[in-house]
Amino acid sequence: MAAEAKQDDNYKGKNVKFEVSKNVGLDTILLTQKLSEEAIKDHGSFRIAVSGGSFSKNFAKGLEELIKSEKNNIDFSKWKVFLADERCVDLENDDSNYKGFKGKFMEKAKDIKLENVFPINSKLIKLDGDDEAKNNEKMCVITEEICDSYLKDILAEFNIDENNKDNIIPSFDCIYLGMGGDGHTASLFPDHQLLNSKKLVDFITNSPKPPPFRITLTLPLICNAKNIIFVVTGKAKQDAIKQISEINNNNDDNKKQTLPSGMVTEYAKGNVVWILDDDAAATAKL
Repeated sequence: MAAEAKQDDNYKGKNVKFEVSKNVGLDTILLTQKLSEEAIKDHGSFRIAVSGGSFSKNFAKGLEELIKSEKNNIDFSKWKVFLADERCVDLENDDSNYKGFKGKFMEKAKDIKLENVFPINSKLIKLDGDDEAKNNEKMCVITEEICDSYLKDILAEFNIDENNKDNIIPSFDCIYLGMGGDGHTASLFPDHQLLNSKKLVDFITNSPKPPPFRITLTLPLICNAKNIIFVVTGKAKQDAIKQISEINNNNDDNKKQTLPSGMVTEYAKGNVVWILDDDAAATAKL
């Protein structure tokens, strides 16, 4: 990791847990209910960043069960929701993480205020004609502009002057992440140059997974969260989970994490909880 995240004074110490769950969605929302209550009591809001993929679906399923049990007391009106990463596409595009969160989770968490959910500024995406080469060249510039705009939204929420962005790193109450079979998380891919980024939000124009143009929170910003929750399901994740958990449980300081999700676990300043289904955890010794 190229830059050390600057820790604030509110941390109670890092704690890494790997938990195998029979109900990933419900266990995620139950932990969320606790963290949300603590954050709102402490400073009046619950500031989070959410990932794409299957996360919103699992999150929504858990909330639906919590509501049916009549034990839901989450004050969604106090939530401030950012995206851990986003594809630079129209907000109505099926590739949009914002669309996934809005359509799956917000349909059930109806008290979340739309003005408290922060999508990318997709109005910056203006392409002309069908010339793919020219549009790709233009998208490289647009993606950087979207990245800069998103950083401004985050800094504004945390009342950080843009002139101090290199000295003060925001601390989200919780960042929710998934993981690909290759160990990537958000839009941080193995061996990619963004793993060395010193910025808080960065962009990628050659993503190993389509679509190619994306923005992402970086390691310094993600690792400065008070809490990080990985929600991981499926057999395709077994090898990565085994590798990350073994290195985490190994007392050998010379053996470092190399996968992006493992690097988040290693460099995190706050608590890290991995919520895994049986398939994802099958080959790991937890």
